[in-house]
Amino acid sequence: MEMEMEKKMEVRKGKAPSPDGDCAFSPKQRVPYGEIVELYHQLLPTLPNVQKLTDQRKRAISARWSSDQERQSLFWWRSYFGTVASTPFLLGKNERSWVANFDFLMREQKMVMVLEGRYQSRQRPRNPRLDDFPDMDELEA
Repeated sequence: MEMEMEKKMEVRKGKAPSPDGDCAFSPKQRVPYGEIVELYHQLLPTLPNVQKLTDQRKRAISARWSSDQERQSLFWWRSYFGTVASTPFLLGKNERSWVANFDFLMREQKMVMVLEGRYQSRQRPRNPRLDDFPDMDELEA
């Protein structure tokens, strides 16, 4: 009875009993906040630097990290920031010269949009009615 109580207490403390009855640690994987920020700086040097790793930023990183098992590796984060690096719109090549920043890239909705390619440049389809119309300069000549 006392042994059973100890096992229940161990499970509540984050330890899970192993199949042979011993209590083994099953620690939650540590979120590598610093390493993720380093990858951001390394792969996206033209984007604004993260000056301070605030609690709000840690919560955002942690939420993205734990939202999907696949995201729980630095390899995945390297790939994600690599995708951002190959997306001209996010790097300022747009009509307003707007650039993404770390906080933008950590938002779930924005992360999904980056991964789905929603910020990739699209070739504007040719419209013969508009594209073949002469410029005003040509009309004056």
